[in-house]
Amino acid sequence: MKKILFIVMILLMVGSVSAVQTVITKTEEFRLDLVKYDPSPVQPGETSDLHFEITNLQDEIVNDLEFTIVETFPFFLDEFLENTIEIDSLASGEMVEFVVPISVNANVDDGFYSFSLDYYSEVQNARVSEDFTIYVQRVNRIVSATSIAVESSGVENIPGILEPGEIGKMNVVVENSAGYTMEDVSIKLLLNASSVPFAPIGSTAEKHVASIGSGDYENVVFDIIALPDADAGVYKVSFEIQYYDELGNLYVRNDLIGMVIGSVPEFHLEIKESEIKGRGGTGDVTLNIVNTGLSQVKFMTIQLEESEDYEILSEDILYLGDIDSDDDESATFLLDLRTLSDNVELPITLSFRDSNNQRYEQSFTPEFTIYNLGNGALSVGWIVSIVIVLAVIGIIFRKRLKKLFKKKR
Repeated sequence: MKKILFIVMILLMVGSVSAVQTVITKTEEFRLDLVKYDPSPVQPGETSDLHFEITNLQDEIVNDLEFTIVETFPFFLDEFLENTIEIDSLASGEMVEFVVPISVNANVDDGFYSFSLDYYSEVQNARVSEDFTIYVQRVNRIVSATSIAVESSGVENIPGILEPGEIGKMNVVVENSAGYTMEDVSIKLLLNASSVPFAPIGSTAEKHVASIGSGDYENVVFDIIALPDADAGVYKVSFEIQYYDELGNLYVRNDLIGMVIGSVPEFHLEIKESEIKGRGGTGDVTLNIVNTGLSQVKFMTIQLEESEDYEILSEDILYLGDIDSDDDESATFLLDLRTLSDNVELPITLSFRDSNNQRYEQSFTPEFTIYNLGNGALSVGWIVSIVIVLAVIGIIFRKRLKKLFKKKR
């Protein structure tokens, strides 16, 4: 699971070929992805198709799901189109695509504008509204970031995700789509907000390009660090581009970038204690699971797999819930051993989600030893017997010494 590709352009509101915004619903029922605009960018007085994907994050099927589009200025729907999207059923983990054609008021200024998708939540037993933000812009005189990618410094890390305290590189491709050269282009990351757990390292958060010709592009690299005490999650980072046209007119574009902090979950699992004292015995075996990773894991279950070496007399799946970093949980299984071997392996599967709601499964095979008389362990009865024998030998030896002393006298 360590090589899961993670898309980090979660909110890239620019005039580019595609844009992505991801929303995990408040009740963690669904994941909604705004995949792209077509055509792009979304322009005043025009209509664009907004392509969405919905993924069911629940463990059960959802039937008769309806999403209603809530019109807010400057967006509106064609009067001949239905504003409700109907999905008959959605299995656990299933993803379905749908398209929303949306029009923009012709007199609106360039900027960020929001609209909502409204649905009925079975979890909350109420209607829930989820907001999406779109950047509306005219297509002339544009210098924009056409792609943004974050590279982690760790080879073992998930691409696009920075761990707390990790240094990475943000690569920004800036393109001039106007019909003439743009001068004095400034690209700036706005990292001053207290809610943004990133900082520039080794360089400033602002880069300058002298000029970008018509149809040309420049690659700009920022060295950044995720703050060591940052919580895992998705963070919105403001992004600004300033430039001048051939007449000296200043243009400013403000975008949002979705940046991700997370880490690969890591655990230490061991046999904590066992009540089984001999071959073929019955008793509880307790395992201890320690979260040695940098972030919390959620909704964890532990499953003991079947084996010819034992019969499981208790539940084979236990729910452990959330485990914080550097915290632990215990799980106990009642076993009836069927093997005469001194060593017994327990195949264990952990299932959970990380702080960014990605699903994982990890397998472990801890082993515990059955101590019998044959492998060096002495029972209490044998210890008592040995003590008694040694005491008798001591008494006999003492009597003989007394007789020996009397003869010498």
